[in-house]
Amino acid sequence: MSRYSAKVLANSLSAVGAFLCLLFLLEVVHQANWIDDVGNYLVKHHSRVLKLKNEEILEHLRSGQIESVMTFLEEPFWQNVLKGDRNYPAKRKLLSNLCNQLHKDNDYHNLRKWASEWRHLDERDIEAIAYWYYALHHSSDRHDEGLQGLIRESNRFPTHDRLTHLLIAAYRENGNSQAAEILLMKYAKEIAVRIASGWELFWKTADKQGEHKSHSRVYSISSDTDGMHYIPFRLPSNVLRLRLDPPRYSSLELSDMQFEIDGTVYSLLTNDFYLNQMLHRHNSIVSTGKQDPYFVFDPRSYLQNHENFSGDMALRFRVTLSIGDDRVPLFRAR
Repeated sequence: MSRYSAKVLANSLSAVGAFLCLLFLLEVVHQANWIDDVGNYLVKHHSRVLKLKNEEILEHLRSGQIESVMTFLEEPFWQNVLKGDRNYPAKRKLLSNLCNQLHKDNDYHNLRKWASEWRHLDERDIEAIAYWYYALHHSSDRHDEGLQGLIRESNRFPTHDRLTHLLIAAYRENGNSQAAEILLMKYAKEIAVRIASGWELFWKTADKQGEHKSHSRVYSISSDTDGMHYIPFRLPSNVLRLRLDPPRYSSLELSDMQFEIDGTVYSLLTNDFYLNQMLHRHNSIVSTGKQDPYFVFDPRSYLQNHENFSGDMALRFRVTLSIGDDRVPLFRAR
Protein backbone atom coordinates (compact mmCIF):
# COMPACT_ATOMS: atom_id res chain seq x y z
CA MET A 1 0.00 0.00 0.00
CA SER A 2 1.35 3.39 -0.96
CA ARG A 3 2.04 6.05 1.65
CA TYR A 4 -0.83 8.15 0.22
CA SER A 5 -3.29 5.26 0.45
CA ALA A 6 -2.24 4.54 4.02
CA LYS A 7 -2.74 8.17 4.93
CA VAL A 8 -6.22 8.20 3.38
CA LEU A 9 -7.12 5.01 5.23
CA ALA A 10 -5.89 6.40 8.55
CA ASN A 11 -7.87 9.60 8.08
CA SER A 12 -10.98 7.61 7.13
CA LEU A 13 -10.67 5.46 10.26
CA SER A 14 -10.29 8.60 12.36
CA ALA A 15 -13.39 10.10 10.75
CA VAL A 16 -15.38 6.91 11.34
CA GLY A 17 -14.18 6.84 14.98
CA ALA A 18 -15.18 10.47 15.46
CA PHE A 19 -18.58 9.77 13.91
CA LEU A 20 -19.13 6.78 16.20
CA CYS A 21 -18.13 8.88 19.21
CA LEU A 22 -20.59 11.56 18.12
CA LEU A 23 -23.36 8.97 17.82
CA PHE A 24 -22.48 7.66 21.28
CA LEU A 25 -22.58 11.15 22.79
CA LEU A 26 -25.90 11.90 21.13
CA GLU A 27 -27.32 8.68 22.52
CA VAL A 28 -26.03 9.55 26.00
CA VAL A 29 -27.63 13.02 25.78
CA HIS A 30 -30.85 11.47 24.51
CA GLN A 31 -30.85 8.98 27.36
CA ALA A 32 -30.12 11.75 29.86
CA ASN A 33 -33.04 13.80 28.55
CA TRP A 34 -35.27 10.75 28.73
CA ILE A 35 -34.18 10.11 32.30
CA ASP A 36 -34.85 13.76 33.17
CA ASP A 37 -38.30 13.55 31.59
CA VAL A 38 -39.14 10.44 33.58
CA GLY A 39 -37.79 12.05 36.75
CA ASN A 40 -39.83 15.21 36.20
CA TYR A 41 -42.96 13.15 35.57
CA LEU A 42 -42.46 11.16 38.77
CA VAL A 43 -41.88 14.34 40.81
CA LYS A 44 -45.02 15.98 39.39
CA HIS A 45 -47.06 12.82 39.91
CA HIS A 46 -45.85 12.53 43.51
CA SER A 47 -46.68 16.22 44.10
CA ARG A 48 -50.22 15.69 42.78
CA VAL A 49 -50.71 12.63 45.00
CA LEU A 50 -49.39 14.55 48.01
CA LYS A 51 -51.66 17.52 47.28
CA LEU A 52 -54.69 15.21 47.08
CA LYS A 53 -53.70 13.56 50.37
CA ASN A 54 -53.35 16.96 52.03
CA GLU A 55 -56.70 18.18 50.72
CA GLU A 56 -58.36 14.99 51.92
CA ILE A 57 -56.93 15.38 55.43
CA LEU A 58 -57.77 19.10 55.62
CA GLU A 59 -61.33 18.36 54.56
CA HIS A 60 -61.63 15.83 57.39
CA LEU A 61 -60.25 18.50 59.72
CA ARG A 62 -62.75 21.13 58.54
CA SER A 63 -65.63 18.72 58.99
CA GLY A 64 -64.58 17.93 62.57
CA GLN A 65 -63.32 14.39 61.93
CA ILE A 66 -60.29 14.83 64.18
CA GLU A 67 -59.83 11.10 64.82
CA SER A 68 -59.55 10.48 61.08
CA VAL A 69 -56.92 13.20 60.75
CA MET A 70 -54.81 11.69 63.55
CA THR A 71 -55.16 8.26 61.95
CA PHE A 72 -53.91 9.67 58.64
CA LEU A 73 -50.86 11.21 60.31
CA GLU A 74 -50.06 7.91 62.02
CA GLU A 75 -49.79 6.13 58.66
CA PRO A 76 -46.25 5.06 57.61
CA PHE A 77 -46.29 7.56 54.73
CA TRP A 78 -46.48 10.50 57.12
CA GLN A 79 -44.52 8.95 59.98
CA ASN A 80 -41.52 8.58 57.66
CA VAL A 81 -41.56 12.26 56.65
CA LEU A 82 -38.84 14.14 58.55
CA LYS A 83 -37.60 17.72 58.60
CA GLY A 84 -35.61 18.42 55.44
CA ASP A 85 -37.68 16.02 53.32
CA ARG A 86 -39.54 17.34 50.31
CA ASN A 87 -42.86 16.59 51.99
CA TYR A 88 -42.05 18.14 55.37
CA PRO A 89 -43.65 21.58 54.69
CA ALA A 90 -46.93 19.77 53.93
CA LYS A 91 -46.65 17.71 57.11
CA ARG A 92 -45.88 20.81 59.16
CA LYS A 93 -48.98 22.54 57.78
CA LEU A 94 -51.11 19.55 58.75
CA LEU A 95 -49.64 19.46 62.27
CA SER A 96 -50.23 23.20 62.66
CA ASN A 97 -53.87 22.89 61.59
CA LEU A 98 -54.40 19.83 63.79
CA CYS A 99 -52.93 21.48 66.90
CA ASN A 100 -54.99 24.59 66.26
CA GLN A 101 -58.18 22.54 66.11
CA LEU A 102 -57.26 20.49 69.19
CA HIS A 103 -56.70 23.77 71.03
CA LYS A 104 -60.13 25.04 69.96
CA ASP A 105 -61.68 21.74 71.10
CA ASN A 106 -59.89 21.92 74.49
CA ASP A 107 -58.47 18.45 73.75
CA TYR A 108 -55.25 18.99 75.69
CA HIS A 109 -54.35 15.29 75.90
CA ASN A 110 -54.04 14.93 72.14
CA LEU A 111 -52.61 18.45 71.83
CA ARG A 112 -49.76 17.40 74.11
CA LYS A 113 -49.16 14.25 72.07
CA TRP A 114 -49.06 15.92 68.65
CA ALA A 115 -47.20 19.02 69.79
CA SER A 116 -44.61 16.68 71.30
CA GLU A 117 -44.26 14.79 68.02
CA TRP A 118 -43.95 18.08 66.16
CA ARG A 119 -41.22 19.25 68.58
CA HIS A 120 -39.26 16.05 68.02
CA LEU A 121 -39.34 16.74 64.28
CA ASP A 122 -38.10 20.31 64.72
CA GLU A 123 -36.99 21.40 68.18
CA ARG A 124 -36.67 25.03 66.99
CA ASP A 125 -40.23 25.43 65.69
CA ILE A 126 -41.69 28.13 67.95
CA GLU A 127 -45.32 27.25 67.15
CA ALA A 128 -44.74 23.64 68.14
CA ILE A 129 -43.03 24.76 71.35
CA ALA A 130 -45.92 27.11 72.15
CA TYR A 131 -48.55 24.39 71.76
CA TRP A 132 -46.39 21.98 73.79
CA TYR A 133 -46.07 24.31 76.78
CA TYR A 134 -49.73 25.31 76.55
CA ALA A 135 -50.74 21.62 76.68
CA LEU A 136 -48.44 21.15 79.70
CA HIS A 137 -50.13 24.13 81.33
CA HIS A 138 -53.39 22.16 81.14
CA SER A 139 -51.87 18.99 82.61
CA SER A 140 -52.18 17.90 86.22
CA ASP A 141 -48.50 17.03 86.65
CA ARG A 142 -46.64 19.82 84.81
CA HIS A 143 -48.97 22.83 85.06
CA ASP A 144 -46.40 25.34 86.37
CA GLU A 145 -43.74 24.12 83.95
CA GLY A 146 -46.10 24.86 81.06
CA LEU A 147 -46.81 28.42 82.18
CA GLN A 148 -43.17 29.21 82.89
CA GLY A 149 -42.20 27.76 79.54
CA LEU A 150 -44.67 30.04 77.75
CA ILE A 151 -43.36 33.07 79.65
CA ARG A 152 -39.73 32.20 78.92
CA GLU A 153 -40.31 31.61 75.20
CA SER A 154 -42.42 34.78 74.94
CA ASN A 155 -39.50 36.77 76.32
CA ARG A 156 -37.26 35.21 73.69
CA PHE A 157 -39.73 35.65 70.81
CA PRO A 158 -42.00 38.58 71.77
CA THR A 159 -43.43 39.07 68.26
CA HIS A 160 -44.54 35.49 67.62
CA ASP A 161 -48.31 35.54 67.13
CA ARG A 162 -49.28 32.05 68.29
CA LEU A 163 -46.99 32.13 71.30
CA THR A 164 -48.42 35.48 72.42
CA HIS A 165 -52.03 34.34 71.95
CA LEU A 166 -51.46 31.22 74.03
CA LEU A 167 -49.67 33.06 76.83
CA ILE A 168 -52.51 35.60 77.07
CA ALA A 169 -54.98 32.70 77.32
CA ALA A 170 -52.81 30.94 79.93
CA TYR A 171 -52.61 34.10 82.06
CA ARG A 172 -56.40 34.40 82.07
CA GLU A 173 -56.88 30.72 82.86
CA ASN A 174 -54.47 31.15 85.75
CA GLY A 175 -56.53 34.06 87.10
CA ASN A 176 -53.96 36.71 86.18
CA SER A 177 -56.16 38.99 84.08
CA GLN A 178 -53.91 42.00 84.70
CA ALA A 179 -50.87 40.29 83.15
CA ALA A 180 -53.05 39.17 80.23
CA GLU A 181 -54.28 42.73 79.59
CA ILE A 182 -50.78 44.22 79.81
CA LEU A 183 -49.42 41.68 77.30
CA LEU A 184 -52.44 42.12 75.03
CA MET A 185 -52.09 45.91 74.84
CA LYS A 186 -48.32 45.73 74.42
CA TYR A 187 -48.76 43.35 71.49
CA ALA A 188 -51.60 45.45 70.04
CA LYS A 189 -49.34 48.52 70.02
CA GLU A 190 -46.67 46.58 68.14
CA ILE A 191 -49.23 45.48 65.56
CA ALA A 192 -50.59 49.03 65.27
CA VAL A 193 -47.14 50.27 64.29
CA ARG A 194 -46.78 47.53 61.68
CA ILE A 195 -50.13 48.10 59.99
CA ALA A 196 -50.10 51.91 60.05
CA SER A 197 -48.46 51.87 56.62
CA GLY A 198 -48.56 49.58 53.61
CA TRP A 199 -52.20 50.18 52.58
CA GLU A 200 -52.24 50.05 48.79
CA LEU A 201 -54.97 51.70 46.72
CA PHE A 202 -55.60 50.59 43.13
CA TRP A 203 -57.93 52.36 40.74
CA LYS A 204 -58.99 51.97 37.12
CA THR A 205 -60.00 54.83 34.81
CA ALA A 206 -61.46 55.06 31.30
CA ASP A 207 -60.79 57.82 28.73
CA LYS A 208 -63.16 59.07 26.01
CA GLN A 209 -62.00 56.33 23.65
CA GLY A 210 -62.90 53.68 26.21
CA GLU A 211 -59.29 52.82 27.02
CA HIS A 212 -58.80 51.51 30.54
CA LYS A 213 -55.76 52.35 32.66
CA SER A 214 -54.79 50.98 36.05
CA HIS A 215 -52.96 52.93 38.75
CA SER A 216 -51.83 52.32 42.32
CA ARG A 217 -50.31 54.07 45.30
CA VAL A 218 -49.25 53.05 48.82
CA TYR A 219 -50.66 54.98 51.80
CA SER A 220 -50.47 55.23 55.56
CA ILE A 221 -53.78 55.47 57.38
CA SER A 222 -54.71 58.52 59.47
CA SER A 223 -57.15 58.68 62.37
CA ASP A 224 -59.88 61.03 63.65
CA THR A 225 -60.66 61.87 67.25
CA ASP A 226 -63.80 59.71 67.01
CA GLY A 227 -61.81 56.53 66.35
CA MET A 228 -62.35 56.47 62.57
CA HIS A 229 -59.41 55.86 60.25
CA TYR A 230 -59.18 57.17 56.73
CA ILE A 231 -57.12 57.29 53.55
CA PRO A 232 -57.43 60.59 51.60
CA PHE A 233 -56.66 60.72 47.87
CA ARG A 234 -57.39 62.65 44.67
CA LEU A 235 -58.75 60.81 41.66
CA PRO A 236 -60.32 61.86 38.33
CA SER A 237 -64.08 61.65 37.81
CA ASN A 238 -63.68 58.86 35.24
CA VAL A 239 -62.67 56.32 37.89
CA LEU A 240 -64.33 52.94 37.29
CA ARG A 241 -63.18 50.84 40.19
CA LEU A 242 -61.47 51.21 43.56
CA ARG A 243 -59.54 48.48 45.32
CA LEU A 244 -57.91 48.71 48.73
CA ASP A 245 -55.33 46.23 49.99
CA PRO A 246 -54.76 46.17 53.77
CA PRO A 247 -51.19 45.22 54.80
CA ARG A 248 -50.25 41.64 53.98
CA TYR A 249 -50.79 38.97 56.62
CA SER A 250 -52.87 41.36 58.74
CA SER A 251 -55.67 40.06 60.97
CA LEU A 252 -58.21 42.84 61.35
CA GLU A 253 -61.83 43.87 60.90
CA LEU A 254 -62.98 46.91 58.91
CA SER A 255 -66.40 48.27 59.88
CA ASP A 256 -68.51 51.44 59.36
CA MET A 257 -67.17 51.62 55.82
CA GLN A 258 -67.65 55.05 54.22
CA PHE A 259 -66.77 56.77 50.93
CA GLU A 260 -66.20 60.51 51.09
CA ILE A 261 -66.41 62.79 48.03
CA ASP A 262 -65.74 66.52 48.36
CA GLY A 263 -66.70 66.41 52.03
CA THR A 264 -69.92 64.42 51.49
CA VAL A 265 -69.85 61.06 53.26
CA TYR A 266 -71.70 57.97 51.97
CA SER A 267 -72.08 54.69 53.86
CA LEU A 268 -70.88 51.68 51.88
CA LEU A 269 -72.68 48.34 51.78
CA THR A 270 -69.95 45.75 52.21
CA ASN A 271 -72.17 43.03 50.74
CA ASP A 272 -71.57 44.69 47.36
CA PHE A 273 -67.79 44.36 47.69
CA TYR A 274 -65.72 41.81 45.85
CA LEU A 275 -63.39 40.24 48.43
CA ASN A 276 -60.10 38.44 48.00
CA GLN A 277 -58.75 36.55 51.02
CA MET A 278 -61.23 38.45 53.20
CA LEU A 279 -64.60 37.48 54.68
CA HIS A 280 -67.97 39.17 55.16
CA ARG A 281 -69.03 39.38 58.80
CA HIS A 282 -72.33 41.18 59.41
CA ASN A 283 -71.65 44.74 58.17
CA SER A 284 -67.88 44.33 58.31
CA ILE A 285 -65.14 42.73 56.28
CA VAL A 286 -62.41 40.69 57.92
CA SER A 287 -58.82 39.97 56.97
CA THR A 288 -57.64 36.68 58.48
CA GLY A 289 -53.86 36.88 58.16
CA LYS A 290 -53.45 35.76 54.57
CA GLN A 291 -50.95 37.03 52.04
CA ASP A 292 -53.05 39.14 49.68
CA PRO A 293 -56.26 40.54 51.23
CA TYR A 294 -58.22 43.23 49.38
CA PHE A 295 -61.71 44.48 48.56
CA VAL A 296 -63.07 46.09 45.40
CA PHE A 297 -66.11 48.29 44.77
CA ASP A 298 -67.56 50.47 42.01
CA PRO A 299 -67.65 54.19 42.99
CA ARG A 300 -69.57 55.47 39.93
CA SER A 301 -73.02 55.49 41.53
CA TYR A 302 -71.68 57.89 44.19
CA LEU A 303 -69.96 60.13 41.64
CA GLN A 304 -73.17 60.73 39.67
CA ASN A 305 -74.32 63.27 42.26
CA HIS A 306 -71.17 65.37 41.90
CA GLU A 307 -71.21 67.41 38.68
CA ASN A 308 -68.51 69.86 39.79
CA PHE A 309 -66.21 67.19 41.14
CA SER A 310 -62.82 68.36 42.48
CA GLY A 311 -61.21 64.95 42.82
CA ASP A 312 -60.98 64.90 46.64
CA MET A 313 -61.96 61.49 48.02
CA ALA A 314 -61.39 59.37 51.09
CA LEU A 315 -62.13 55.89 52.32
CA ARG A 316 -63.16 55.91 55.99
CA PHE A 317 -63.56 52.95 58.34
CA ARG A 318 -63.05 51.65 61.85
CA VAL A 319 -60.22 49.16 62.35
CA THR A 320 -60.34 46.41 64.97
CA LEU A 321 -57.29 44.20 65.53
CA SER A 322 -57.85 40.45 65.88
CA ILE A 323 -55.41 39.01 68.42
CA GLY A 324 -56.29 35.40 69.16
CA ASP A 325 -59.76 35.50 70.69
CA ASP A 326 -59.43 39.21 71.53
CA ARG A 327 -60.64 42.24 69.57
CA VAL A 328 -58.83 45.54 70.14
CA PRO A 329 -59.95 48.78 68.43
CA LEU A 330 -56.94 50.22 66.63
CA PHE A 331 -57.41 53.70 68.14
CA ARG A 332 -56.85 52.17 71.60
CA ALA A 333 -53.48 50.79 70.55
CA ARG A 334 -52.04 53.94 68.98
